[in-house]
Amino acid sequence: MPLGSAKEQERIAQELMDKLEPGIRSAFLDMIDKIDIPLSELVALIEANDFVAVQQIINTQYGLYAPILSSAVIGAVVASGQSTAQQLDGTPIREDYQRISGPKKIVAVFDQSNPNTVADMEAYRATFISEITETQRDAIGNAVTDGLRRGLNPRDFAREIRQTIGLSSDLQRHLVNFRRKLEDLDPSVFSNTRRDKRFDATLRRAIEGDKPLSKDQINKMVERYRQRLLVYRSERIARTEALRAHSVGNIASWRQVFEANEIPEAVVRRDWRYTHDGRTREWHRDIPRLNPKGVGINEPFRTPLGPLRYPGDPAGRAANVVNCRCTETMRLDWDLEG
Repeated sequence: MPLGSAKEQERIAQELMDKLEPGIRSAFLDMIDKIDIPLSELVALIEANDFVAVQQIINTQYGLYAPILSSAVIGAVVASGQSTAQQLDGTPIREDYQRISGPKKIVAVFDQSNPNTVADMEAYRATFISEITETQRDAIGNAVTDGLRRGLNPRDFAREIRQTIGLSSDLQRHLVNFRRKLEDLDPSVFSNTRRDKRFDATLRRAIEGDKPLSKDQINKMVERYRQRLLVYRSERIARTEALRAHSVGNIASWRQVFEANEIPEAVVRRDWRYTHDGRTREWHRDIPRLNPKGVGINEPFRTPLGPLRYPGDPAGRAANVVNCRCTETMRLDWDLEG
């Protein structure tokens, strides 16, 4: 079908990303669920004060099961590329850009084995895996520092490290603070919205009677909280990576069209589209104004927090990309070649 309006492209992109998110979310949770490090092994390493080995064993497990997640995000790139090709196929080529005896309309079929596309997908996959591995390393580092500060016995120390697997540093701190509130019978524990409210009656009785919770009760409440934090993180990752995968696949598909139809890249402009609601970052509303004529296929968008190649660009600052819901649309401007 011929390339639609910016509004139509935005609608198709959002619908596709909504479909991609559940698969990425499930893949992340599946990966974390498969990571299995015996508590006794961690206890032995902690007793030997070998925290380098603790990090290494977790990194090894991440490397072993990362393909579950990377396959999901690469599948999302391919789905995006195919969607873009379907939108581009049949778009008229202006007469002065038509090849002699060539087609008068764009012929677009996304080829995931295209060497340039393979390179793009591999670069994205490598960056993504490196990013989540580094995030995990930081969270484990925080757990180690916290455990040493609190003087935990090896078994409790090992349990808290294992509970950190799959969490980011900020969520690891939430988990530690939640445990502290339970131990201290801090009434502010009820402000933790991701707690399992089925324990609320037990919590209230303990707080009102000033009777400490048992270790087993605390561990159960913390574990349920951890599971909900994992789900939250899976949603955050899915939202971010569906956006990134869409951008990578979209651009890769356009580049294949340039190559197959001998159309110069210079005739394409990309425009930033933000979501019109109260959750959109204020500075993302400024991006269209900062790029009034759009940008080229290889040109980054100017933003108040630095350049972004596309919405969700992993090279951008976290404040500029995490949970971003913006999209980009493309248009052909046949008068721009130069």
